[in-house]
Amino acid sequence: MRRDIAELWAEALESGDYPQAKGFLVVVNSQDEPIGYCCLGVLTELAQAQGVQLSVETQTENQRTRRCLYFDGSYSFLPPAVKAWAQMKDDDMVSVTFPAPASLVELNDNGIPFTQIAQTIRDNWEIL
Repeated sequence: MRRDIAELWAEALESGDYPQAKGFLVVVNSQDEPIGYCCLGVLTELAQAQGVQLSVETQTENQRTRRCLYFDGSYSFLPPAVKAWAQMKDDDMVSVTFPAPASLVELNDNGIPFTQIAQTIRDNWEIL
């Protein structure tokens, strides 16, 4: 992925502006306001802020009480437009070293804090 975007992403994850959530790119409340983000959801928000056009809809997923945002039809993996913007590999499950191979989705959903995920992105930007 592009190094400048990896750094922007890492800084956003470290900012404290994005509460961490699991299972969905962005979890919203009943007023459709974001209340939690997967690390990939943070990247999706950054892409939109930089002008990447995505369709966004809100849905309740899998009969759960949690509402989430769909970006170009995706609620758990990066939309293709975000991957293209960041010049990322097409594989959502690309393994990074932390300390054993894992995907960013696995790190996020296993509760690894955003600060550690940010460092992992910095250390692995060339393979993402």
